[in-house]
Amino acid sequence: MGCFNLKIKGFYTCVFLLFLALVITESVKAQVYVEQEALKADYNSLRDQFEGNYRDSVYIDRLLKLTDIAQEQSWDDVLLNIGLENWATLNTVGFYSYVIDDIEYIKASEQINLSESQQNNVNLYLLEAYSTTRETVKGIAIANEIIDNSDDEKAIAPARGFLSTLYSNAARFNESAELLFKNLVYFEAVKDTSSQIATLNNLAQINEALYNFKLALDLFKQAESLAIKSGDLERELLVLSSLGVYFKNIEDFENATNYYLRAIELSESIDDLSAYAQNNFNLGNIYYEQGQFSLASDRYDIAYKIVQKLNYKYPLALIGIMRGTLLMDLNALSSAEAYLLEAEQIMSDVEDLETTIFLDEKLSLLYEKKKDYERALSYSKAVVENQQVVFEQGSLDSLNKQLINYQLKQAELLSENQRIETKRSQQNNILFSILIFVFGVGFVITSFMNQQKKTLIEKLFANAKSEFTKPLESLDQEENVPTDFISLDIFKVELSKTKQSGNRQELFYELFDIVVKKELFKSPDLGLNQLAKKVKSNTAYVSEAINTNLDMGFNAFINRIRTKKAQYLLLNTEMIIDDVMEECGYRNRSTFYRAFQNETGLTPGEYVQKRT
Repeated sequence: MGCFNLKIKGFYTCVFLLFLALVITESVKAQVYVEQEALKADYNSLRDQFEGNYRDSVYIDRLLKLTDIAQEQSWDDVLLNIGLENWATLNTVGFYSYVIDDIEYIKASEQINLSESQQNNVNLYLLEAYSTTRETVKGIAIANEIIDNSDDEKAIAPARGFLSTLYSNAARFNESAELLFKNLVYFEAVKDTSSQIATLNNLAQINEALYNFKLALDLFKQAESLAIKSGDLERELLVLSSLGVYFKNIEDFENATNYYLRAIELSESIDDLSAYAQNNFNLGNIYYEQGQFSLASDRYDIAYKIVQKLNYKYPLALIGIMRGTLLMDLNALSSAEAYLLEAEQIMSDVEDLETTIFLDEKLSLLYEKKKDYERALSYSKAVVENQQVVFEQGSLDSLNKQLINYQLKQAELLSENQRIETKRSQQNNILFSILIFVFGVGFVITSFMNQQKKTLIEKLFANAKSEFTKPLESLDQEENVPTDFISLDIFKVELSKTKQSGNRQELFYELFDIVVKKELFKSPDLGLNQLAKKVKSNTAYVSEAINTNLDMGFNAFINRIRTKKAQYLLLNTEMIIDDVMEECGYRNRSTFYRAFQNETGLTPGEYVQKRT
């Protein structure tokens, strides 16, 4: 009887504990539900409060705090819903790392099954962030996933656009242009004039980067004409701003000024304050470079007040730096100090080393003028330290670019190998069904195909080894330049790799001879068009002659010659670095340093120090 009572008590105890556990579980679920609903209510309240002004920095800051809570609590569906409404905005205002973090988290979530439409949207937002932050390998994978797995041209077209940007980042400009041409055909077919204009604008910028200035200008003009004809004021504003930048880059300040003035007038008419501020700032820079300080100051003031009103911190810092620089030139040191220190405070939260270096240089000069030599020295030291970081990052960027191209080439060679293997298998199936005589012929063909496969595999691993180790070796090893004479020996590695092609060899040797003996490389304006005229050819043949014989582009070809000349001058003359830079055809120091470091792994100063 006692045992029976114990069993009854044990049973009731178990039931009670189970009931208690159920109550606790439901209580926790209820609490989570209440907290989730509170978070959703906070988000809805935030949306209502800003009523469409979702680029405001206060909105962004509070939004990111809410998404952080959702991710920390593993409320994946809440994070997804908030993200789908805001990832486009976050990309627009530059918060790419938050977009990448959120979406990579969502894609790894086991709680959410995305619909096809959601999958496409999520991938496109992620692709945009990857393409802007130069996550080239990841971005190309996502772009190809969209293109291969989607039947929706509305998703494929933007994926091709971002893939074009990623190929540009990897210096694969021909492939980038091909994708843009495909998009152009599609947008023409669906009569999407706005996207046609944007695509033409992007094509123009690619050709501008390749120094194909005439073709770039033709494409810009086509985009401008189409925008005016269609009455698309937003796209017209985009093209006008791009043309302003184009003419500024080629130092045609009169045309640059005219286009910026048109862009300012148009942005004011459509009430685009951001573009209005940007173009006023750019015009101020044009006036500043021409020494028209009063006009520059007026434009800076307009831009400064607008971005201050919009609460755009980073543009506020950039404008503040230029206002401070201008005031310093006018010897208004106290006012200059106020703007520069405000910019310094903003830049402390921004990862932009080149702008930080420029700002520190100005602060060092300011305090030198104010005879506060201790602070001037402090900023000068910061400049030196940050420049070293930039040079180190430049080396890493060069390595990353080589690695990216190695990975992409490896994938292409493997794909080609698979194609050859499939073709060989198909031929074997036919050969095994015929008579002995034909079988003998088939054996010869099969042997030939095997040799092709063997050669291709050897090429794969030879290229992989060469591409992956070359930039690493260049950091530790130096090439001697004993004389001022520049010969084809400086390209002996590339020529040995491509000696089997023989494509346009005579034209290539003529190009090399005229660039070196006529010293065309000394001209900062040297481009494919000028060189093609010199050899009475066209840009396509000139580009092909360089690419097929050296497996490098026009810019890399010219930079190799220029930097070899620079090495000789640094070691055998008393010329200072700036004079060497100009003698070798470079307009500005950053471009010269980047090219020199890509070739030698060292800055010019480090090169001289190591060699002497």
